[in-house]
Amino acid sequence: MRFIIKVFPFISLMILSSFYFVSSAQDNETKPSLDNGTIESQFNYLITKSNRYEAFKVVKEAWLYKLKAHVNDSLSVLKTELNETKAREVNHKNEISSLNTELVQTREKLAQAIKEKNSIRFVGIPMNKAGYKSLVWTIIGGLAAALIIVFLMFKRSHAVTSQTKKDLEETKEELEAFRRRALERESQLARKLHDEINHYKTELNKYKK
Repeated sequence: MRFIIKVFPFISLMILSSFYFVSSAQDNETKPSLDNGTIESQFNYLITKSNRYEAFKVVKEAWLYKLKAHVNDSLSVLKTELNETKAREVNHKNEISSLNTELVQTREKLAQAIKEKNSIRFVGIPMNKAGYKSLVWTIIGGLAAALIIVFLMFKRSHAVTSQTKKDLEETKEELEAFRRRALERESQLARKLHDEINHYKTELNKYKK
């Protein structure tokens, strides 16, 4: 009986090692999806392929580091896109400011031209009032249309920036939640293993006595 108790831990260790090597061989035969796909699909692969221990999932450390690297790459891409969107937003604001300045100047020219009674000269060319008004309002209409287009582009760029920020925050929250769950699972497994070792030591000491 004592002999069985002594060799039982070694037998258990051998069985667990066999399961580990079989699992590793299966992982090598199957092409992992951690190297491609979306972050969500990589998380799903990690959860699906991880070994189960009672109510817990045992995750390979190498997989965690690989997934962390992929998430960091995705965050870098999102940050780059966010910076590019911010740069475009600044350019759009400058264009809107320039168009507003041009519109104000055009209105001032229009007000000055209306004051003329007999004849109106535009860049040195005499024109009647009807023709002059038509030309000026055409310019104003063109500037207003350009201003509306730039505003719509700015609005769309702002929406893209907001969505990018939201996606970045959600990805950070998902990564942090996953990291906390992984740490909690590892801590629980470590405590359980420690309790099992203490239990075997106690039983062994009883039989020795």
